[in-house]
Amino acid sequence: MRDGQRRAREAADKAIALGPELPEGYIARASMRAATQWDWEGARSDFQRALTLAPENADALTTYALYVLRSLGRLDEGIAVSRKAAQLDPLNGRIFSGLASLLVGAGRLDEARAAAERSLEINPEQAFAPAWLGFVLLLQGRPAEALAWYARSTSEVFRLLGAAIVQHSLGHARESDAALDELVRKHSHDAAYQIATVHAWRGDKDRAFEWLERARVQHDGGIALIKVDAAMRSLRDDPRYLELLAKLNLPRP
Repeated sequence: MRDGQRRAREAADKAIALGPELPEGYIARASMRAATQWDWEGARSDFQRALTLAPENADALTTYALYVLRSLGRLDEGIAVSRKAAQLDPLNGRIFSGLASLLVGAGRLDEARAAAERSLEINPEQAFAPAWLGFVLLLQGRPAEALAWYARSTSEVFRLLGAAIVQHSLGHARESDAALDELVRKHSHDAAYQIATVHAWRGDKDRAFEWLERARVQHDGGIALIKVDAAMRSLRDDPRYLELLAKLNLPRP
């Protein structure tokens, strides 16, 4: 665990100690347990406690759906929980962006697109929803539109990721390489999972697993997507994929 992650965990523990009847500390600790420690049962327990204290807390519901149910591959459950959160807080763009990610994992691309578009109607300036919409459009065979949406993300990591994979799909090797080189140069310390994603999308399994191992060692939160990420499909028939799931305490398919 990195120093920043350790401090975040300590802050969550302190929040729980100071306010054991408040859900926020449990939500924060559950998020840390899931995303960077891969302690799925501990995370589930904390989310359960938060939802016992506040059954209609939309933040607890959507975070549980994303950090535990999505990571474990329980997508139908995650979608149902996320939709409940959206009913409780219909003007929360984060909820609809998260719902889009769950629907992409489930292969329900038209619904995913609608959820991402709703997220962007609520909050046009954000990191995740433009990237999810771009990925949906790429999967639907609309790369030019995909590239435009990736470019609207407020996250440089997602803009470069999108450029690398979409330009590859368009057959523009030079542009794809340039985006990947910039991603590695600027973000090897905090985007190892996204770098692995580019290699997986290109079909370079060895480089993909090399960067996935770096993501694991760095406790990169993105690696929790590995079980459901459509961009990683090319890796699923490789024995190294099952080995990685085991290291992350994730169930086999």
